[in-house]
Amino acid sequence: MSDCILDIRDVHKSFGSQSVLCGVTIKVERGRITVILGKSGTGKSVLFKTIMGLLKPDRGEILYEGSDVVKMSERELITMRRDIGYLFQDAALFDSLTVAENVAFPLEEMLGWKDRKKIAARVAEMLEIVDLPGSGEKYPAELSGGMRKRAGLARALATSPRIVLFDEPTTGLDPLLSANIDDLILKVNRTLGVTCLIISHDIPAAFHIADTIAFLNEGRIEVHGTPTDLRCTRHPTLRFFIDQATGVTPCNRPTTE
Repeated sequence: MSDCILDIRDVHKSFGSQSVLCGVTIKVERGRITVILGKSGTGKSVLFKTIMGLLKPDRGEILYEGSDVVKMSERELITMRRDIGYLFQDAALFDSLTVAENVAFPLEEMLGWKDRKKIAARVAEMLEIVDLPGSGEKYPAELSGGMRKRAGLARALATSPRIVLFDEPTTGLDPLLSANIDDLILKVNRTLGVTCLIISHDIPAAFHIADTIAFLNEGRIEVHGTPTDLRCTRHPTLRFFIDQATGVTPCNRPTTE
């Protein structure tokens, strides 16, 4: 089995005269945490939508487990999406459903589960994993921002995905809650072996949890490497962001091209 679960090759996407993705190329390693950093408006969310098959790129390939998402039929896309969990930026919980009902939703609608005991057991297992035991009967309005993120992650994990896409997972959270979410992502990755692909502009979080960091700028991945590599980058825009961030260990070796 290949170490690469997702292989994005020269992906371009424009909306009218506005070019958003201008040749994005990146490989996502199986079982690892990859963070794509970028400024607001650089196309991070558009990239996620192309990965999910919600948007068709103008050109390029998106290979998931060797199959090109761009060429998949709607039925093939539905099957592929069962392998992919998605944590929305605002968690996107259904307000009229309890937390337990939210987590159960993909089990019933995507996997077609009917056995109530089996569903309840899976929901309880997921809430335990995200440190929300006993919260199943609450409604989203009764949860804090951090708890809603956890509930959203429980739902994303319910179908046992191979990869989870995280859309700005710490946006809107205070530093303590952000750190808790970072630790939870590490826990999910290390204990469940789930591949994690994160889009973010949270520099300290990226350097804390990532195995690999990619910097998306001007529609392209312009820097790609380990956190240790990127601490010493000479890329001017990324260098500025790192220098302005707190909580990132400074480069302690001579910079190289």
